[in-house]
Amino acid sequence: MVDDRLKAFLLKGWDTATLQRFLVNIRRSHTQPTELGAIRQAVDQIDVQATGILTHVSMMIAALGVTAASDITSEFQETVLYVTIVCYLFVAIICLRCIRPPAVEHGEYDEDAYIKELLLELVYERELNRRANSAAIALTLFVFLYLPFSMLL
Repeated sequence: MVDDRLKAFLLKGWDTATLQRFLVNIRRSHTQPTELGAIRQAVDQIDVQATGILTHVSMMIAALGVTAASDITSEFQETVLYVTIVCYLFVAIICLRCIRPPAVEHGEYDEDAYIKELLLELVYERELNRRANSAAIALTLFVFLYLPFSMLL
């Protein structure tokens, strides 16, 4: 339910013409000769990127957990660390959604409808992945800047 609403929000403005331009660009930038092959290759690329972000997020959660267990000197620091961990957990959920197999595999579609649904799923995962990447960068930068200065507080 939440996924459907988020998908509808992120896919606003992706009409048929925009999807076709995106598909042309996907075919240019990937080695597979067919539309379906290029889309699947792009989905695989997003899976790899999301897995990399998920690995980074997991390491950051572990590092923050160790920090929270050992170097906390105030309630404020504790709160900041736990809120940061929760934010990283949201990024992890987004990454896990990006690597979930497309639900389109279970429906009955003709070839054009199947490609359109798969393309919409690709665009959705791409948008989620971009946001997860940006959030992971922002959170890591925050941790990088906050932790050294928090020891002075």
